[in-house]
Amino acid sequence: MQIKRLFCLLVFVNCIVVGAGAFAAVPESDTNYLKLLEQRAMANWRCSSTDPKPVAVGFFVADDGKIYNARIKQSSGDNQTDAECLEAVCSLAPLELNPGRRITGDLTQVELTFQKVASEPISNNVEVANFFKKHADLRSRFIAIHLIPTNLLKRAANGLTPDQVDSENNLRLIPVGESTENKSENQLSKIHSYSGSLKEVYARWAAFLSENPKPTKLQILRQAADIERDSLPAQPHSLPPVFKNLGNAER
Repeated sequence: MQIKRLFCLLVFVNCIVVGAGAFAAVPESDTNYLKLLEQRAMANWRCSSTDPKPVAVGFFVADDGKIYNARIKQSSGDNQTDAECLEAVCSLAPLELNPGRRITGDLTQVELTFQKVASEPISNNVEVANFFKKHADLRSRFIAIHLIPTNLLKRAANGLTPDQVDSENNLRLIPVGESTENKSENQLSKIHSYSGSLKEVYARWAAFLSENPKPTKLQILRQAADIERDSLPAQPHSLPPVFKNLGNAER
């Protein structure tokens, strides 16, 4: 199995192919595919910090469009900022096939760096920022994710509205790890403690969307209930249930 390595910093694209002891130009189809991944990841990125530090996320893309082993390679030092960048990558799946390549079992290694650039507006994760303002005591102990991914709003005819998905009622918390004496080890430990649950949630959404490319609102709400039951830890009692203010769809 061949592994190609592609690196990208926002709109600045630098690509190389790692071959048998030599470097070669990336095929144009791969470069275009990378730009598409980058554009979608940036569109998915919703940041609750007003001044986020850079975060690098590495992952593998298979020829069939599946994403593997998404991980933080450079941390911002803030758990929520790191988690939001990891969400942006995990919510890329399922990807369409690279039109310029056959399915061979090869993996493409990609690294995206998320950072604030004046010319590139960032979508604000207002509901997360407001939530932690009201629950400051939870800020150091949890990261918040959207149980129903916000990019589901882009799928036609599912009946969801922004006020339902971009809502504190759609937030779920994942605990971070305990502190250690070593600061760098502490941050890596925290990332490891929550990233497994976050990735499992998005892997289940990716599988669901592969089977249901244009899901209905009812299908989405049922999937959210299943994920919350099976893949997320018990939530603090102060949080509302997912179906509050999400409409009157049957469960």
